[in-house]
Amino acid sequence: MSKGDVEHSSACSDEEEKERILEFLEFHDMKSSRALEAITETLIPSDHAVASELLARLNLVTQVGVMPSFSDAGARTGYLLKRMIHRSSILAALFLKRETSVMISAKMEQDVCRVISLGGAGGSDAMAMYLLRDYLKSKMILDVMVSDYEVRACFLDVKSLTVLVENALKLTTGHFGILPQMFERATDDCMFVFIDSSLKLWEPIEDLASAHGLVTARLKWSKRILRMQRTANLSKNILFVFKSSRSE
Repeated sequence: MSKGDVEHSSACSDEEEKERILEFLEFHDMKSSRALEAITETLIPSDHAVASELLARLNLVTQVGVMPSFSDAGARTGYLLKRMIHRSSILAALFLKRETSVMISAKMEQDVCRVISLGGAGGSDAMAMYLLRDYLKSKMILDVMVSDYEVRACFLDVKSLTVLVENALKLTTGHFGILPQMFERATDDCMFVFIDSSLKLWEPIEDLASAHGLVTARLKWSKRILRMQRTANLSKNILFVFKSSRSE
């Protein structure tokens, strides 16, 4: 698949895309709220003060490139309550864009789709994929692994990475960690999804992917989508990296 294919594989109009996204987000909000209630019942209660401090430090990571500690259990619960549903909606809605809907529909027709979420935010990306599958009424089995960014797993169909700029210093001084090995070992029709709070690492990642024979595409939501209150916070910094037999 070439970059042009990604950009022009749209099968619906702007209005149809908008209606589909809004319908899904309504479905997602209802289902994810129920799931989060069940999850938090198994966790230590949120420590509001420590959680607020953690969230404040996370807002500064784009400047320092170093992730703050998530060692406090009460802070982690507070983080989940504040961010999990939103982060889940960002990834799931992304696969309903016109440019990506054809690809994800093909994935949903498979018997099994393997997914790894690096720096998985307590499972928000896993929640996203399960709710997307349910929304699309797919019977596919999802094999999901949520892990920290030191994981060594490869040979997966979808990889979602959401902690790049937060670890910019470690990545850039460490030759981008395991990304070269993951790109090198990617199988046909594998896709990598980068969703970040800054564009500052996109260019070197694109260069790294290109050096391994992969295709890259930066995706953007239309202004029409972002003007709506419910969709205004969808991620504006999206990078897809592909290994596709059709690009060879």
